[in-house]
Amino acid sequence: MKKSRLSNDYVSVFYGDLTGQGTNDAISLIYSPFEGGNSMELHTWVWREINGTYKLARIVKINELFGESPRNVKFSPGRISVTTTVPKPDDPRCCPTGVKTFTISVR
Repeated sequence: MKKSRLSNDYVSVFYGDLTGQGTNDAISLIYSPFEGGNSMELHTWVWREINGTYKLARIVKINELFGESPRNVKFSPGRISVTTTVPKPDDPRCCPTGVKTFTISVR
């Protein structure tokens, strides 16, 4: 995993094989300040490595993957699982304590 901070955006990039053939595919999660508020907005893209070049394979919708602190990312043929911290029903918005694992299909 490579993780870095760029200006006001938080970027996490995880690498793995989506094909079962030894490719070095990737998922990138970009957190940026949400306009007009003090919350963060998540943008997620899945990338396929094809002949040494990365091509956008999928834009992941916010209802398919959300939360903070992405971790335990696992690639397998056709899918990626990502665990994040999410709010439980009684959590204040500032301090989520729940944990959820999302599975993203990539065909």
